[in-house]
Amino acid sequence: LAYMPVKKDPYNHYENTILPEDVAISHPKFAISKRNEWMLKKSDVIICYVTHSGGGAAKYCEKAKLQGKLIINIAENTNITI
Repeated sequence: LAYMPVKKDPYNHYENTILPEDVAISHPKFAISKRNEWMLKKSDVIICYVTHSGGGAAKYCEKAKLQGKLIINIAENTNITI
């Protein structure tokens, strides 16, 4: 999760959710980007689902590529190379 849900769902328990401090204190509008940056910094392998070159997923896959991470794109029938 990028941020804790505001509405409590009795069937979901979030006590085991990891929220790094800089993500937890971020405004929800920026929390997803902060969370993605944190995951990118902590990862050696990136598994993504990218079907087009625009958008957030493509942006972070490109950042991962520039950082030398192993990228696995599980999208089917994709025409882009990341």
